[in-house]
Amino acid sequence: FLGESNDASTRLRYLGDMAFDALVVALRHENPAVRSMAARTVERRGVKATQPLIDALRNETDWNAKSSLLTALSQTFDPRATSTVLQYLRDEHLFVQISAIRAFAYLRSKESIEPLLSLLRDDSVDEQARHAAAQTLLQIDRDRATRAINELISKSKDENFRHNLEVTLKEKLDYGYWPPDLAALL
Repeated sequence: FLGESNDASTRLRYLGDMAFDALVVALRHENPAVRSMAARTVERRGVKATQPLIDALRNETDWNAKSSLLTALSQTFDPRATSTVLQYLRDEHLFVQISAIRAFAYLRSKESIEPLLSLLRDDSVDEQARHAAAQTLLQIDRDRATRAINELISKSKDENFRHNLEVTLKEKLDYGYWPPDLAALL
């Protein structure tokens, strides 16, 4: 039932609310892998899935399931998820932190800009998280992100970090890959 995502989506649409209710129950299953799969499936119900995903995330202890829940929340494109996702930007587990950071590439929340800029500028934050923050910021607010990244490039003493930022900025500018603001299109 929780197999391939296209299969699951088709079944979810066919079974309707009964399937959705079963997936919400599965978000509390004892097995974290089941909780993760349920999160990735229930996200396909969009805004209807937001509150059950938020509730599940509040009680989640497994880092992998937390990452899945954050990713699922981002796929709802629901601005109500913003305050919950913000709580995980400085999570103790790197994968959870990066999942929270990347969620804002989809949520496109203006509320996330300052916290993401703070992460980007914080030398104590893992470089992978800082790089994810740079990429996400470029998708939310290209001008502010470009200024912040250029400032960091000029000030950072870490050659690898500077190089990674330069590559990220160049890729975005050269290829012009700026995903549309999906929320504005809805």
